[in-house]
Amino acid sequence: MEEALELARAKDTKERMAGVERLHQLLEASRKSLSSSEVTSLVDCCMDLLKDNNFRVSQGALQALASAAVLSGAPQAPL
Repeated sequence: MEEALELARAKDTKERMAGVERLHQLLEASRKSLSSSEVTSLVDCCMDLLKDNNFRVSQGALQALASAAVLSGAPQAPL
């Protein structure tokens, strides 16, 4: 996951987009809970990505956070 986070922090928009896509894929495929340090790194990175000028990068960050929330096992609010 660290590689994907580094890619998501890149200056180039295409690299950031590839990073958030990779993060989302990793989180969707994962069956193990995230460690507290992984959660912290993911949230910090995604908070920065939510401010990105590219809509797709921001949307990808939201999708990664949603996948991480499912892995956390935290109760979810009904939609």
